Amino acid sequence: RKANFEKTFEKGLGFYKKALKEKNPDLFMAAERYLKRAVSFNAESAQAKKYLSRTRKKTLSIVDMEEIFPIAVADYKHNGKFLLIAFTAINNSGEPFTFDPAQVKLVDFDDNEYAADAKQTAKFEDGLKQPVTLQPRKQLDGTLAFALSGKIKISHIKYVLDDGDEIVKYFP
Repeated sequence: RKANFEKTFEKGLGFYKKALKEKNPDLFMAAERYLKRAVSFNAESAQAKKYLSRTRKKTLSIVDMEEIFPIAVADYKHNGKFLLIAFTAINNSGEPFTFDPAQVKLVDFDDNEYAADAKQTAKFEDGLKQPVTLQPRKQLDGTLAFALSGKIKISHIKYVLDDGDEIVKYFP
């Protein structure tokens, strides 16, 4: 297990450093996969967790074009009692795709799920208030507001597809 950790961590760290140098989003995605695996081998490694967090700061805003409906968080901030998220998604399929904001959930480290607050989201000009059909290769950008205290630590954001599969992006 220790050998697997070291090998996986070094590979992830190598991808991370190369990604910084080349400013290549695909390398950040590879670094995240390896560093996540390294942390699974040794959850006590502060260095592995630190680099995984740094990598996730980069990958949170990168759409993974291997997904059928890749999502990203371009930015996020607390505004009073709300966490505001600048959300981006792309229909990466060959068919029209209906995006439903009710399928976007934030998940904390205790696996509690939080849905967007429709009333607060509607206050934004670009608020993602209702389902919208995206044509193939079209992008969706907008704001989602979640009623969340700044004390709640978010693990990830997910979009639940009709078949129950989830598209996930992890927070740093």
